[in-house]
Amino acid sequence: MIQPSSKHNQGRRAGWGWRLARGTGRGAARGFLRFWPLWERFTLWLWHVQPVPGSPHGLFQVSIHPYKGRPMILPDGTSVAAGDPIMELHFANRVLSARKEGWRPATLLMALGEELAAIADGYRKGFYPSSVRALYGVTILARGAPRLGFTLRPRPLNLHGRLERFFLRGLLALYSADGLARLAHGSASRDLNPQEVWMSVETLLARYAASSE
Repeated sequence: MIQPSSKHNQGRRAGWGWRLARGTGRGAARGFLRFWPLWERFTLWLWHVQPVPGSPHGLFQVSIHPYKGRPMILPDGTSVAAGDPIMELHFANRVLSARKEGWRPATLLMALGEELAAIADGYRKGFYPSSVRALYGVTILARGAPRLGFTLRPRPLNLHGRLERFFLRGLLALYSADGLARLAHGSASRDLNPQEVWMSVETLLARYAASSE
């Protein structure tokens, strides 16, 4: 039987370590998660993350930088190697959590498609360097990404990957309407591992440029 969530049992259900942040959710940080907004702001500043011009919802922010990870070959034949310029996507977490009624999955996917159309429009208008080869991101909420045209690849769970997973789960607990209870849905260790999401610029333009006119 599924028991209703409460502030008392959120940390217990999500894992013993998360008890120290009991009461976190919808942008309100408790316990050790009070450091997460500061670290998030620092990383966004460090990576020069910028809003998307003409964004209809403000759900995506982007940074453009040389790729530093493992080589990737996308379904359309686009290859990305270390040093190639990419556009990294970042969720605007506060915008996501500010919607009082929450986001239905279908509504969120539609909104993210409109965000991608704004990025495609930015390419056509020269807002972004023509040398950028692909869009890239890391998320633990990648289930619907293939419906948007993304290709998925699991992140390696080495030391860096485990720290990344911990940080991303903290963001999920911080900005989800359900707070820490969100980490307790299903098996967190299996279902909430970081995934890379990839889309070539060619696929972006073919799929979304027409809708941005």
